Amino acid sequence: MRLFGRDVQLETNDERLGTDATRAKGRRGRFATMGELLPILCDPVTKAPLALQRQGLGGGERVYLMPHGNPALFPTDMDVLVQRLHDPDFLRRFPTLSPVEQYCVFGLLKASGDNNNLDHTDAWYERHIFRATKLLKDARGRVLDIGCDDAFLSRGMHHDAVQYIGLEPSTGPSDALRVAGLGEFLPFCNESFDGVSFQTSLDHMLDYQLALSEAWRVLKPGGRLYLATLLWTDRAQLFTDTVHFHHFRPKQLEVALEGFQVESLDCYGWKGDIHRFGVYLRALKAVP
Repeated sequence: MRLFGRDVQLETNDERLGTDATRAKGRRGRFATMGELLPILCDPVTKAPLALQRQGLGGGERVYLMPHGNPALFPTDMDVLVQRLHDPDFLRRFPTLSPVEQYCVFGLLKASGDNNNLDHTDAWYERHIFRATKLLKDARGRVLDIGCDDAFLSRGMHHDAVQYIGLEPSTGPSDALRVAGLGEFLPFCNESFDGVSFQTSLDHMLDYQLALSEAWRVLKPGGRLYLATLLWTDRAQLFTDTVHFHHFRPKQLEVALEGFQVESLDCYGWKGDIHRFGVYLRALKAVP
């Protein structure tokens, strides 16, 4: 099989890392403080710098609140959209929404389906943790983890020289500082990060090409992308999937990563399937 211009073989490494052990590695990675985070925050749409105000974060298109002490920087008011979804006349009013609001509604509807992701104690997920930790072993400096989920678990996959910032499309409570937002509308200034990570999150994003473009924008020159996802060679239909927007074909990913130079690539079998496999790659930001 050829991928990104190189011959690849599926590895059979079955080593695992448990979630509890990974989460407990408190010295691994360091959560950014609010003081470190504020100078790189920006409006998710206009990209105007934000500053702390009495009501929240302002200076951009609107004032953004900080539920549970974490910045919530969505491109539109998600709470209002959630309320509208319960309106029986919502579909009739859908054409009156702005394009950004319509875009976010698609994401909310997909996210409301039954979660068919792996449980964190599943053997295959623990294999993913081992493989992701191997992928991220050389990450240094300020790293953005897009779709961080459990921030303590994800931070534990990183080296202790990493300043860790997690982004998650949820305003729920978290014991760690993280930013609530969307990967397609990153609320960070240009060239703010030494590394950007998508650990099985890119296929959850409606416009994955925009998400990768945003990752390229916020990476410093010489910054690196760390990507783990599934690639499908067959049976990539989505009608049975209640969570993901995409089942990537290899060529889709090759085209989407044209702004990056792939440096390392490991491929693994997944659940014994012959129609899909896991890919873990590291890529350098390619500067024109």
